[in-house]
Amino acid sequence: MPNDKQWQRRSDEWVKASHESRKRKEEERRQRNSGYPKRSAQQK
Repeated sequence: MPNDKQWQRRSDEWVKASHESRKRKEEERRQRNSGYPKRSAQQK
């Protein structure tokens, strides 16, 4: 089914896009909270 491949690619794009937006939100939150010491920031 040629449709299958299209759907797979579309879902891959969606996963990548949602992952990117989540990463961006995490980065913004980290910058906003950079005032206090954060465990996740210390691990880096």
